[in-house]
Amino acid sequence: MNIIKFKKMKKAMTIFGVILVVSVILISCGDNKKNDQTQSNDSTSKAVNSDSIVKEELSRKKSTLTNLKGEHKLSSISGFMGANTMADYFIENGKWTASESSISGGMREGGDIELSKDDLKKLQSMKIVISEDLSLSLFCNNKEYFKTPYQEDGLSFFLKKSPKDYESHMSINLKSNSTFIDDDLYLYTKDNVKEPEINYVDIVQIAADVVVIKYNTKTNEFEMDLFCGDCCNNSSYTFK
Repeated sequence: MNIIKFKKMKKAMTIFGVILVVSVILISCGDNKKNDQTQSNDSTSKAVNSDSIVKEELSRKKSTLTNLKGEHKLSSISGFMGANTMADYFIENGKWTASESSISGGMREGGDIELSKDDLKKLQSMKIVISEDLSLSLFCNNKEYFKTPYQEDGLSFFLKKSPKDYESHMSINLKSNSTFIDDDLYLYTKDNVKEPEINYVDIVQIAADVVVIKYNTKTNEFEMDLFCGDCCNNSSYTFK
C-alpha cells in the first residue's frame, strides 16, 4: 500500500514539475515579447521625434526667410590677411570709412585706407536680397551674384572639399541637407570659385575662392564669409 502511494506521489510530482517548467517558459516568452514590443515602440518613438524635429526646422526656416523678404544692405567688413594684417570697413557718420593695421616691432600700428570711387560704389550698393519666392541673391553695382533658390530641406551646397577643411569658417557638421546649426541658418556655400565669379565682390582683395552665406539668428544679421581655401586670408561681410 505504501509503495502504491509512493508511486502516485512520484507521478504527481513529475506532472507538477512539467507544468512548472512549461509555465516558466511561457512567462519568459511573454517577457521577451514585451521587451521586443518595448524596443519596437522606442524605435518608432525616436523616428517620430526625428521627423518632428526636421519638420519643425523646415517650418522655422520658411518662417525666418519670410520675415526677411526685401533688401539687407552691407553694414561692415572685417578682413585678415597674411600673418597679422587686419582691415575694417564700416559706416561712420553716414559715410563709409576703412582702416588697416599690422604688427611691427611688437606693436600694432595702423592707419586709414583711402577708398576709391569704385570701392565706394561697391560698398554703397552691396546688399543681400530675399525675394518673394524666398530665393537669395547678392547684388553689387546692380549685378547679381551667388543666386540661390529656396530649398526647404537644405542649402545650395557646392563644396568639393569637406567642411572640416574649413572649420574656422563653417560648422564641420554642415551637409547638403543642413538648415539650422546652432545660431546659424546656412543658405549658400561654394569652394573653388573662379576668379571672375568672385573677384569683383572681394572688396578686401584677399584672393578669395570660397564663399559661405548664412543668417545669424542671434544677431539678426546676414553674414557672408569670403576666404582663401589654401591659406589664412579671410573676410567677413555683415548685412542688416
